[in-house]
Amino acid sequence: MNKKTKEILVAYGFLTPALIVFAIFFAIPIIAIITLSFTEYNMISPIRFVGLENFKRLFTEDKRYLKIFLNTLRYVAIFLPGHLIIGFLLALGVNRKISPGLKYFYRTIIYFPVLVTTSAVSIVWIYIYDKEFGLLNYYLGKLGIEGISWLTSSKWAFLSIAIFGIWKFVGQPLIYYLVGLQNIPESLVEAALIDGANSFQSIIYITLPVISPTVFFVAITVMINTLQIFDAPYILTRGGPGDATRSLNLYIYEFAYEHYDMGYASTLALSLLALILTMTLIMFLISKKYVHYEIE
Repeated sequence: MNKKTKEILVAYGFLTPALIVFAIFFAIPIIAIITLSFTEYNMISPIRFVGLENFKRLFTEDKRYLKIFLNTLRYVAIFLPGHLIIGFLLALGVNRKISPGLKYFYRTIIYFPVLVTTSAVSIVWIYIYDKEFGLLNYYLGKLGIEGISWLTSSKWAFLSIAIFGIWKFVGQPLIYYLVGLQNIPESLVEAALIDGANSFQSIIYITLPVISPTVFFVAITVMINTLQIFDAPYILTRGGPGDATRSLNLYIYEFAYEHYDMGYASTLALSLLALILTMTLIMFLISKKYVHYEIE
């Protein structure tokens, strides 16, 4: 056995555990979902092959699917810019020349909600949003504004989940942005200021281009996580009222574990997978123009 062969075997040896994990947790489940999407299966009766019937049902018979699909895109339309912009502004504030103790305090306060489970913190927000006894309506009442049904009104429920979601997870982009901001060479910013740029121009023409890979990473992670949103609408509104806040993931759960229709649930899961892959591809195509990996 020559040296090159040994190196190849060693490389495969190191890769094997990762490949096994990938096969168990990613490849095999995807193959199972694809297979089940062509069947009728309720976890009790034997599996029955139905061909493309589930896909026909999805695109021509399911009257709820389009609304829920659009709900999922609405979550992305709110969560993505919300996390990108608010996270960036918070990072700029925390990254200012203040004492290390204050920086640590601000980072901790903003990131702490990320560490708390969604199920636990959602209970607190249910009380905050409560129409009769909630804090929000209490202070609105002080201003002479009538109490709002935050979680039971189709007008306000979606916004309520969006506010909760941004508050809960904005700490993640904050940390990523801080790492990017702290890696910007001070000489670049100083040179821009010497040339007459103000703080806003320095952010637009220096800071954002330099940390554009970080912005892109945040955008991709937020988008993928939002497309899979489940726990917040499930706990706060159960997807209601009606389907006003129901996401695709919640719809998949409904068919899989409430109706025990695993075949159609798998078809819905494939549609979600296709949506994630499509939007990820679009993001990567956009990144070729706006993301800069080298400082010129």
